[in-house]
Amino acid sequence: MTDPSKRRDDAAVWIEPVLLACVEDRRFFEELAPEPRALVTLWAMRAEVQRRGLAHFVDDVPDWVVKDVPRAAESIGEVALAEPFAALLPALKRGRAGRFSSKGVEWSAHAGIEPIVARIGDALIERVLASKRAFGAVRARAETIHADARAAHKREAEAAQESAKAKVRSRFDGLRDKARPWSMQTRFAVEDAVSHAKFGVGRVRALVPPNKIEVEFEDGSIRTMLHAG
Repeated sequence: MTDPSKRRDDAAVWIEPVLLACVEDRRFFEELAPEPRALVTLWAMRAEVQRRGLAHFVDDVPDWVVKDVPRAAESIGEVALAEPFAALLPALKRGRAGRFSSKGVEWSAHAGIEPIVARIGDALIERVLASKRAFGAVRARAETIHADARAAHKREAEAAQESAKAKVRSRFDGLRDKARPWSMQTRFAVEDAVSHAKFGVGRVRALVPPNKIEVEFEDGSIRTMLHAG
């Protein structure tokens, strides 16, 4: 008898690269054929419900996938899921970009959804395995979309990090001329400017008795250092 966990892993190999691309690219998701699109929607839903619950599916998965649940469920004959989820959709608010927000939803009124999602798991795996050809036909494009998205996210994160560092550094520009070199034999007070050979210019945030100071440096670090207290 085939190990159920192996069947699940085999299905994941085919569907998850496509799912990742669908999360990044709405057009790619909407252009999928009806069967693989439905399976992507329900796979994403089941994965989030298993990990953290239905509210996290709503909050963390793009709204174009969340809104697709009733259609996806109906297309594979799961009316028992389609109807209660369609009743949930009007209760959802707009969240951050491309997301719904579960804030304010009375989840006890929708408690029947998660057991249905759990029940369809095995059938979902078998349908994905039966649709390997459909997923294989779009997997190469999906992997390219996901790789491009990862690279873009990395560039955005690096740019945001550098911008944050630049803002911190700019706060210390006016301290450079009056900064005194740090030494354990020098006494400092709160708001004094300090220069350090390794960390650059800093500002004393607090005194830490009996003989230490807490210093915020232009590289964003906060360090506790000795001084002549």
